[in-house]
Amino acid sequence: MPRNPYISLGTNSEQKLQENLIIEALKIYGHEVYYLPRGIVNRDTILNEVITSKFGDAFKIEMYVASTDGFEGDGQFLSKFGLEVRNQIKLVASRTRWDDLVGRFKVTEEVRPAEGDLIYFPLVNGLFEIKYVAGDSPFYQLGNLPTYELTCETFEYSNENLETGIRAIDEIEEIEAFPYLLTLGSGSGTFRIGEEVTQVLDSDTTIRGEIAKLSNSIAHVIHSRDSDNGSDTFWQVTAGSYGNLIGTISGASYLITSTDGTSGVTEVDTHAQNDVFTSIGDGFVDFSETNPFGDINYIQ
Repeated sequence: MPRNPYISLGTNSEQKLQENLIIEALKIYGHEVYYLPRGIVNRDTILNEVITSKFGDAFKIEMYVASTDGFEGDGQFLSKFGLEVRNQIKLVASRTRWDDLVGRFKVTEEVRPAEGDLIYFPLVNGLFEIKYVAGDSPFYQLGNLPTYELTCETFEYSNENLETGIRAIDEIEEIEAFPYLLTLGSGSGTFRIGEEVTQVLDSDTTIRGEIAKLSNSIAHVIHSRDSDNGSDTFWQVTAGSYGNLIGTISGASYLITSTDGTSGVTEVDTHAQNDVFTSIGDGFVDFSETNPFGDINYIQ
């Protein structure tokens, strides 16, 4: 007989006691975070890649920060794309609590926390993307797996739609999303922040977007797309068959007198120095063939 038959690996009552103790510890030493399941709007069926995502729900749950010595990961470093921040954090959640507060709503494709979903951590006012979920730690101490350990990394916003109803989360979209600046002319009504607006270009094309900000007679519109194929589409100055900008909730309707899809970059990053570097570089960067890093002047 290989094992002692009088000593069990873990009875159901012992496993339940362990789960209750873990939940109690998380409620005492953990932090309240928001779990944001990823909703897929568009997917590349050939490469099986997500093109457009939406986060429309936020579930409050307590999690323990296992990274006690600060953020892990690569931290802040200079790459060929500029300064990048790749802070990682490990969070521990109870399986029972996740099932009760999140899983029972069936908002994820998996029956567990899924890679690609987000965690909003109010303590640091940051969004973190789940990169890996370990479901086997601690490893069958009493014959069960009571927790999930989530390895999360700083979320890099890339025009995802955030509509959770939590102001601190949704305003990240308003700050980070690329805006089209539409100068409004004559019209009536008052647009609402966050409402969907449309412009009819022709009988087959309707442009849709979301009001992120209103300043004087300029509307900052984000998530511009063609309602037929979901692709990014430019707004048009109201003329001929091009219609007004119309709010779907407020009913406001205004002429579009000019559009600007580039000024938004300056609005988002006030410290950008692209133009400064370009003007200075024109004074000493040599692109003649005498410069080994320049272009060769081919003679026909």
